[in-house]
Amino acid sequence: MNLISRTKDRAWRTAWSLSLFSSLCLLFSCLAFHAPGQTAGEVKGYKYDEYYPPPHETQMKSRLEGARAQLQSDGRTFLVTGTKLQTFSESGARELIIETPRCTYDSSRKTVSSSGPLYTQTADGKYSIEGEGFLWQATNSSLFISNHVHSVILSDLLAAPVAGALTNAPPPAPGQGVQIFSDQFDYQTNTGLATYRGSVKVTGTNMALKSEVLTLQMPVLQRELKTITAEQDVEADYDLPPPQGHVHATGQHALYTVGTGLVQLTGQPTWQAGVREGSGDELVIDRTNKIFRAFGHGYLKFPGQGFGMASFMPGAAPAAAQAPTPTNSVVEIRSDNYELRTNVAFFRKDVRIEESAGAESKGQMTCGQAMFTFQGTNQLERMVAEQNVLITPGGQPGRWMASEHAVYTGATAQMELTENPRWQYDLREGRGERIVVDTERNEMIVSGEALMRLPASEFSQSMAGADAPHKPVAPQTGTNGLANIFCQEYRLRNTNATFRGGVYLTHPQTTWACESLTVRLPPAGEHIGSDSVLAEQGVDFTMLNEKGEKVHGLGDRALYTSVPTALVTNKFVRLSGKPASLETTNGIIENNLIVVDLGRNMLIASGDYSIQGSARAMATNKFQMPKNKLLK
Repeated sequence: MNLISRTKDRAWRTAWSLSLFSSLCLLFSCLAFHAPGQTAGEVKGYKYDEYYPPPHETQMKSRLEGARAQLQSDGRTFLVTGTKLQTFSESGARELIIETPRCTYDSSRKTVSSSGPLYTQTADGKYSIEGEGFLWQATNSSLFISNHVHSVILSDLLAAPVAGALTNAPPPAPGQGVQIFSDQFDYQTNTGLATYRGSVKVTGTNMALKSEVLTLQMPVLQRELKTITAEQDVEADYDLPPPQGHVHATGQHALYTVGTGLVQLTGQPTWQAGVREGSGDELVIDRTNKIFRAFGHGYLKFPGQGFGMASFMPGAAPAAAQAPTPTNSVVEIRSDNYELRTNVAFFRKDVRIEESAGAESKGQMTCGQAMFTFQGTNQLERMVAEQNVLITPGGQPGRWMASEHAVYTGATAQMELTENPRWQYDLREGRGERIVVDTERNEMIVSGEALMRLPASEFSQSMAGADAPHKPVAPQTGTNGLANIFCQEYRLRNTNATFRGGVYLTHPQTTWACESLTVRLPPAGEHIGSDSVLAEQGVDFTMLNEKGEKVHGLGDRALYTSVPTALVTNKFVRLSGKPASLETTNGIIENNLIVVDLGRNMLIASGDYSIQGSARAMATNKFQMPKNKLLK
């Protein structure tokens, strides 16, 4: 439709400024008032010239010629054949030619009509209109063409581009044109409205339009096109440069305003461009600047292939490796309004983005506003979301990520969240100053005053004591059932987490402080306790045994492992340092390597070691202090 704007606008402005309908009025007025006065019979070779008023009184304004005019038996109608009218400018240049082979003039009703053809064109042949069956009413200066209306407007009549346009694209090549077909046509001089009705079709270079009604506002006094309006089952097709390509738009009402160069579509408007499609309460199309805008209930849909939305919305904590995107995957974006440019899209107010495969939702995002940039037709290059950003994997309400600012970069396949970023994955949760989700490595990095909180059962609730054989540990709720880990940065993967920088862990039965902590975690939702915890650099930990007695360890490295057997789960803490020390209620042991066998309640030290303190009776001693060194 916008090509109509650029073609019809100037063509109609130029053509109608040549006084088409004023000339028709002159034609029929001449027939009415300049016949040679006979009351009966036939006049042959009729010719009538009209001149401009002073100071151009010597310049011919129009020439009316007729092969013959015959008064009919009713005494008030004339049958005129071979009628031709030519109009001229004040400089003498011929402007318009109007021809009709046969017509009837009714002197009492002041009408001219014919069931035959009417043809008119500009002197240079760049604009023409023709049809079969017409009626001219001199009383209200209106023209009606009843059948087979056809207008041709050549695009080399175009003037400069619309003022304020953002493009320097040249106008269409000379000789290209726009054609308008319709069943009927009428023009009202007093309103300046020219209307095509019935199966209206507009065709031109790289464009096409269909509707039931097409109205052009062309005031006679101003002699320029103001607006073009299409109504009832409007369909518009035109071509844009890649990646949009061919565009198809529909609606019930379309308005093109010459002053702005914009097309407005209303009445449940929709559009489709390549693999993308959308809708809204109102669509505004700026073809000159290659812009789509949707206002009210904005909707956009395109295939998910190459978009990878599910991959950058893993929830928050590590998940299983993402499966390949299904071929029927689609991305749908809803917002109050949006704007699409060549390779960028803006979505504003109440934005909701969802990727799905068939009836299955793969992931959702909500935010206040979002911007997408694309490579090619559909490949996501960058996404920026702002204001109350919330990301959730499909069908998993207990898993989410949130922040005030989120950026996804397609080249690195990373989602970065800043401004109060936080996450939750079932009973796990965390926060920091910055969260990065690396979809290729399937890991999440949280940095800056980072915190991770998880059920104590997932961090080995019984690190300081022995469990019953293979008994799962039930999840606990409340403060006492949680483990909190503070640090400068941590990384979460499918089954492990690494914490670095001032690590401090609080747990219902233990506290740990170190510079680096690596934890092997069970799959989310399985409360079976971790089977490996490695602390390094400045390790300082305190554990409680089953009787509530403290065990305090210092060293350079501490490794907790849990090894299940057929009957029991053996648990060990291996503490090393130069030297490492372990303090219990019975005393302090120092050695380069100290092993705590939590399953057998024993301490094991190899090589030279020292023990300070005294041991109580065997029956009351939780940790048995050996008389001899027990080797590994």
